[in-house]
Amino acid sequence: MTKRPRTPRRRTQAERTATTCARLLDATIDCL
Repeated sequence: MTKRPRTPRRRTQAERTATTCARLLDATIDCL
């Protein structure tokens, strides 16, 4: 049985990086 990713479609590295960056920015702003 293969592991399925949380999202149905595969995301490119660029999309993952952009999402991570956006989440980090949101978290940083929340902390300020």
